[in-house]
Amino acid sequence: MKKRLLTILLFSISIYSFSQDDLLDVLDTETPKNGKENIVTSTFKGTRILNGHSIENRKEKELEFVISHRFGRVNLGFDELFGLDQSNIRFALEYGLNDNLTIGFGRSSFDKTYDSFLKYSWLKQKKEINHFLLRFLFLEVLH
Repeated sequence: MKKRLLTILLFSISIYSFSQDDLLDVLDTETPKNGKENIVTSTFKGTRILNGHSIENRKEKELEFVISHRFGRVNLGFDELFGLDQSNIRFALEYGLNDNLTIGFGRSSFDKTYDSFLKYSWLKQKKEINHFLLRFLFLEVLH
């Protein structure tokens, strides 16, 4: 009985000592605070959503090397190593020229294609309530 209690105690201590911080808490502490502008930041926590772009840009003077993978169908079985033999890979460099402008260049193994992009943020969402928009929505509901 004492061995079981000791085992449970040691197991619970080891779980507590190896617990990790919540990722969203860490990202919230790293997010810069903007006092006067009151702009919404870190909507997606990243600049990509699957293969597409999100509304976020790289920060100024920030360079990121991106490796993306796409695999084949899993149901092809062992002959195709469950989709790994049909994989495509893309390497890219993305650089923030300033907080609103990001430039990128990449190469994909699919047809050995090159791509580039330029992304600029024209508008920013603010945390305050837009009374004009609320009036517009209210009038639309009445009609």
